[in-house]
Amino acid sequence: MRLGASLYLGLEKYTIGDNLAFLKLCQEEGIEYIFTSMHMPEANESLVSDFEAIKKFAKELDIKLIVDISQPTKLNLAFLNDIYAVRLDYGFTDQDIIEIAKNYSCKIELNASTLTEEKLENLLFLGLDLNRIRASHNFYPKNYTGLNYEQVKNINRHLNKMKISVMAYIPCASKRPPIFEGLPTIEAHRRLSIGQAISELKFLGCDEVFFGDALATKEEIRLAKSFCGDKILIPITIKKDICAKTRKILKGEHRFRFDESDYLRRSLVFKGSDIKPFNTIERKPGAIVIDNNLYERYRGEVSIIKQKLPQDKKVNVIGFIDSEFLWRNIESETTFNFLIIGEEE
Repeated sequence: MRLGASLYLGLEKYTIGDNLAFLKLCQEEGIEYIFTSMHMPEANESLVSDFEAIKKFAKELDIKLIVDISQPTKLNLAFLNDIYAVRLDYGFTDQDIIEIAKNYSCKIELNASTLTEEKLENLLFLGLDLNRIRASHNFYPKNYTGLNYEQVKNINRHLNKMKISVMAYIPCASKRPPIFEGLPTIEAHRRLSIGQAISELKFLGCDEVFFGDALATKEEIRLAKSFCGDKILIPITIKKDICAKTRKILKGEHRFRFDESDYLRRSLVFKGSDIKPFNTIERKPGAIVIDNNLYERYRGEVSIIKQKLPQDKKVNVIGFIDSEFLWRNIESETTFNFLIIGEEE
């Protein structure tokens, strides 16, 4: 999964100096893609001059610039030959898109959140080269307006079949004005951790994830990169005092059994080991448990609890998965890893 970031121009909160410094940070941290918008109603008169400076510096740093535009636009579209991709937001007809593709060399980025199969088929019929197409979901600045998991999954399924690269957004700590409520694609991600959001988008079939909000920090970028590899990672919080053998088992690769019950999801990958009883408390949905020595031949088996279960002296509660979506929906026999993001007493 590829990682990108965003910056915004013509806003008092983000000076041109801030944006140029952020581009340099992105280059140093290995981010190759930057998104910006040229149709924000809040942008001031410095928008165009700031854009020229950003475009020039991005080229020097070999960063691929993706620019969002809509109709009507007063911009001279000649700049489209100097950027990686243009995201065509509202107002463009199918024929407009074909003309832009004919006259300019950049990739054509379509709005995945509103792209119908019929529209895509018509664009291809009119002559749009499939290899020129990218797709990116909207982000949603206003609370409770973002997409749900099923919407993104269904849209991505079709784009994946067409081998069209698809991107979605996650928020970061520094929220963009004027709403300051974050810029996610999926509403649930507005308040989830970076790791959770990226893991879920990867599972949903996204090829790329971008910070929607501007000026992500170095720490946020590095955390995001740790979740952007090929493996599916499930972020977890564990009990601080679990034994070394339990910790080693957790860090291995896991797959859920196909023949699962209504009560728990069992990992196929477990090794009999000396696991002493520890924290044998009531088991809640999302809890990670491991069977201890009292379960004899099952000792060392890891499971995820699906519904509330009573205390059992043979079962240690060793942590918790924050992403309910992942532990409920990841397919049986799909290989994944747990990633420890926190420890608690």
